[in-house]
Amino acid sequence: FRLFTELASDYVYEGRFDEAGQLIPEIVAGSFERTTGYTPEEVSARGGWMECMHPEDRVRARGLVDALMRGETLVHEYRILD
Repeated sequence: FRLFTELASDYVYEGRFDEAGQLIPEIVAGSFERTTGYTPEEVSARGGWMECMHPEDRVRARGLVDALMRGETLVHEYRILD
């Protein structure tokens, strides 16, 4: 399983919300760094995922926070900024 996740072009992460409501990745599997260009620590330093997303995708992503808070599993695609 570990080899598959390391070689796959997709990635999965699990995170928590900090005091400001930003999603902070904690468990990352797959090609996270290769795909996004960020380490989990860099995402945290930028202020969370919303700051790494294209501004046009942030509105839709904010709407998913309620679903995440209800414990739903989501698949979501968005553009990552360089």
